[in-house]
Amino acid sequence: MLFSEVLGQSEHKSFLKSLVIEDRLPHALLLLGPEGCGHLPLAIALSQYIQCSGNKADEACGQCSDCLKAAKYIHPDIHFSYPFIGAQNSSTTFLKEWRTAITTQPNMNAFQWLASIGAENKQGNINKLECFQIIQKLGLQSFEGEKKILLMWMPEYLAKEGNRLLKLIEEPPANTVIILVAESEDRILNTILSRCQLVKINPYSEEEITSFLTKNIKVPPTRAKQIAYMSEGNLINAIKLGEELEDENIKMVLEFLRVSYTGKAVDISTWVDEFSKVGREKQKVIINGGIHFLSQLLRLKLIPESAIKLQEGDKIAATKMTKLLEFDQIELIVELMNETILNIQRNAHPKILMMNLALKVHDIMRKKHLVNT
Repeated sequence: MLFSEVLGQSEHKSFLKSLVIEDRLPHALLLLGPEGCGHLPLAIALSQYIQCSGNKADEACGQCSDCLKAAKYIHPDIHFSYPFIGAQNSSTTFLKEWRTAITTQPNMNAFQWLASIGAENKQGNINKLECFQIIQKLGLQSFEGEKKILLMWMPEYLAKEGNRLLKLIEEPPANTVIILVAESEDRILNTILSRCQLVKINPYSEEEITSFLTKNIKVPPTRAKQIAYMSEGNLINAIKLGEELEDENIKMVLEFLRVSYTGKAVDISTWVDEFSKVGREKQKVIINGGIHFLSQLLRLKLIPESAIKLQEGDKIAATKMTKLLEFDQIELIVELMNETILNIQRNAHPKILMMNLALKVHDIMRKKHLVNT
């Protein structure tokens, strides 16, 4: 992938290229930014730029043997690591699927990737075997390129296994570059963070997303501007909104709030059954959608005439709910939803978890008492 193929981020492109041109490239680089900011494509483009053996004053040449292999994600000195499923697997197990995924949707998020490899109720991870294989790969001599590159996407999935890579990150073999691409600084070990040069990637501007939607997805300009505003710089969400008529995640959240408010056991049970059918990664996406909806509802209560980042039908629902929920109620529900996401990550039983959440939300919405979370 060439830098010119990455949407926007001109300042970051210039900075990353300058690191290579001026021979200031650190041995460990962390590109940190929110979902949908283009940091994975940036890292891929940087990897090709580093390995390019042609004339690369401002861009990889795209024609040398190194570029041709890098563009097909088969360069022997560019190694990829990413979340996957299965305790006995490693990233190599899913290399074919990975190449297909980053070719077709380089701006994907972790949920989209894990869904493409059939994660369902399994959660992604980067395990001990993967760490051992990384150490082994980077310990070998480079095959063709001047440098060996490890591009690890979503190091958050390392968890405590990251300790196995500390020595490698701090003192990698000669001519080795480690590029980490992450979204959540809080979920990365501090010992890893301290060993990397941090580059914070900004969300896309509304203008950049509007331009992308009109040119690449053929969304009408007026609708593209509306989506760009709602997506809050997240290109992944913008693409999804551009291709769909409504946000199914928000729709499911609204149904959850409805059945929680009524408190009818049959309705709650039906919703919980539907929720438990989707994989754990999808469950976290849905609940995060609820947190987003409630944050926009809170904004609407503070400034009634404000423009909120929801689709038209969801705006109407939010407006109606401003009379139903007070600030303290919204705060408590959001706290419960955040706690639920953590419990999903800990493999709690989804039916028990969501039934418990619905009952607590019912008490909050009916103002029976303030629950102790």
